[in-house]
Amino acid sequence: MALQQGMALRAPSTAAGSRRARAALAPPRSRSSSGVVVRASLGGLGGSSADAVGIARALGVGLAAVAAGLWLKDEMQQQERLESPARRACPACEGRGVEPCACTRWSDGDAGCRSCRNSGLTQCRSCGGGGTAVPIKVTIRSDGR
Repeated sequence: MALQQGMALRAPSTAAGSRRARAALAPPRSRSSSGVVVRASLGGLGGSSADAVGIARALGVGLAAVAAGLWLKDEMQQQERLESPARRACPACEGRGVEPCACTRWSDGDAGCRSCRNSGLTQCRSCGGGGTAVPIKVTIRSDGR
């Protein structure tokens, strides 16, 4: 088939071939429930490779902004922790977070049980293993006299 000036390219003359050729050249379409033909569109993107690069670039910039925001939030929280007043060490464990297990007090001189996993040390009961003194909230009720 030769293309002459002023003439359009024609699909093959068979009915099935012409439908396929028109479908390949036509923009994507879909039918709505009312039977009206609606053109499918991605917000005017058209589906070219340049548009895909633009979408990838926008997605990358968005992800970078989210990552920067999370990093900044973490840095601010760390700065607040550093500026907070120093806490006292737990008096029970002296700031270590662990204390001798009850199995070390047995009279046979052996140490190790399931609670301490045979290490002889358990998590401090006073600070919960954090090593800093934890204030306990106490509520005192008055009799109303």
